[in-house]
Amino acid sequence: LGHSQGFNSPVPNQLFRIPAPEKYDGNRSGYRAFSSQVRLLFTLPTASCLSEPEKVAYIISLLKGPAMEWVSALLEVKDERTFTVEGIWEILSVFDDPNRERSAELALQNLSQGRRAVASYAAEFRRFAVDTQWNDAAKIHHFVQGLNSSVKDELAKISLPSSLEEIVTLSIRLDTRLFQRRLERARDYSSDGFR
Repeated sequence: LGHSQGFNSPVPNQLFRIPAPEKYDGNRSGYRAFSSQVRLLFTLPTASCLSEPEKVAYIISLLKGPAMEWVSALLEVKDERTFTVEGIWEILSVFDDPNRERSAELALQNLSQGRRAVASYAAEFRRFAVDTQWNDAAKIHHFVQGLNSSVKDELAKISLPSSLEEIVTLSIRLDTRLFQRRLERARDYSSDGFR
């Protein structure tokens, strides 16, 4: 995407001075991130010098695989949606999850902390929770259910906060402290073994 291809403004990657989003291949799980990254770039003040056709060309330049094949077919038949940014997003929306809310609910019902830190679990939990219509009580219930037993045991000893954010913050603190204690016990055990 440069001047030789008919652009009157700087190449978008130079204009934004931040890395371009990764090329999008049509994978459903990557659609939301791709869409958000590109839309965010277009909100930057420096994007105001890009014309509509330049923005469309920029989005298309970030496509590959099935996504590019789909848009290319529509370009060839001069589908009018390929002339505007909103039209391109409409075309690409076929790669989005049409049942995002139900998919998120199912993911949350099966999500658990596992061997990772609560902070990592909480980040994934929030990613799905934002797409549900669940109230805080339902979110708290599912979040706590997915925690490891050691964290749940610590939560059982205290009065639980009433908001998801407070539960998440508390769980992260407890998990961090439990991890520190495991390290302390391991250090104490190893130093006692050499005396």
